[in-house]
Amino acid sequence: MTERWVWISGWAISTKDFRRAATAWKPQAEHHFAPPSPRAVDQARALSPSHLGACTGFLSCQLKGRFKYLECSDLSAEMLKECAQHHPYLKLSIRDAWQKTSKPEYWNHLASASLLQWSPNPPRTLKNWQQLLRPGGYLWLVFYAKPSLPELESILKGEGVIHWRSPEKWRDLFIDAGFHLCRMEHQVRQYDYPSALHFWKSLHGTGASVRRKMKPSQMMRFFREYEREFTGKEGVYATWNFCRVQLRAPG
Repeated sequence: MTERWVWISGWAISTKDFRRAATAWKPQAEHHFAPPSPRAVDQARALSPSHLGACTGFLSCQLKGRFKYLECSDLSAEMLKECAQHHPYLKLSIRDAWQKTSKPEYWNHLASASLLQWSPNPPRTLKNWQQLLRPGGYLWLVFYAKPSLPELESILKGEGVIHWRSPEKWRDLFIDAGFHLCRMEHQVRQYDYPSALHFWKSLHGTGASVRRKMKPSQMMRFFREYEREFTGKEGVYATWNFCRVQLRAPG
């Protein structure tokens, strides 16, 4: 039996936001994320992957050529179109990462980047993804965790982009879903922006948005407060916590 991968990466926001963010997501992916480590990839070199939420294909192309079969998918047709323009050799399909498939699938590996933190129901999502794996198959995840964007949260009084979960909370969710935790690591990094406006545009360019709408006067106040409170040597800064996880399905 040919072993297969599915690569599931992307910002899981509304389809409309996906369309708007298609051209902006690629630099975000290249700036923030890396594929599985060379050692981990070497261990799975004879296998084939599938990638849900392929976005612009930056991460998918890191796996292409190393495996016998690779499927890349995303909720947004615009994202896949952008992906196809840069990587026409990838097999693409439209999938909704939050919806349960009508019948079990038997992928050897599922991979996802910057997707899981957007799930409206992580326990259900993890169970759904587990049904896509063969017994003993692997789930590879890269996602943001708490503390991410604490500067933004502090100014907006907790009404930021998302309800962040700590790495410890995610670990509990993985175990409760029935996965074996093979490895998990996280790293907190700070990124600099010329101004609060540049930071805001970078955030919104990916399709992300805060949970409340702000009037122009509120936006100007936000920019002033952000620059007053969170300016460093290279401009304003924002903090992200990056998690990388390898899970094994039961069986």
